[in-house]
Amino acid sequence: MAKKKKELTIAERWEQGVAHDPRSVTLYKGIADIDFKEGGDFFCFKSGGDGDNGEHLMYLLDIYFERKDKTVVVVKQDATDEELLASVAAMEKIK
Repeated sequence: MAKKKKELTIAERWEQGVAHDPRSVTLYKGIADIDFKEGGDFFCFKSGGDGDNGEHLMYLLDIYFERKDKTVVVVKQDATDEELLASVAAMEKIK
């Protein structure tokens, strides 16, 4: 039986120098740019060093994407209308 992979904490990610999910980087850069241009740099996002709020945000996003990627809804090919509706309801809850 395969052993379940433990989710790393933010502190563990910092300590191990875990690379960010590319989606986290893209989202962070977009948010930071909008904050700078439209929000007067309210959050003053910084990344690249220990303790930077941008790095912290990206680790939060990494965890979000990891959890989202683990969620899978399986639908049988020959599912009844009732089973298909139940699957759609389950997917809506995931969003």
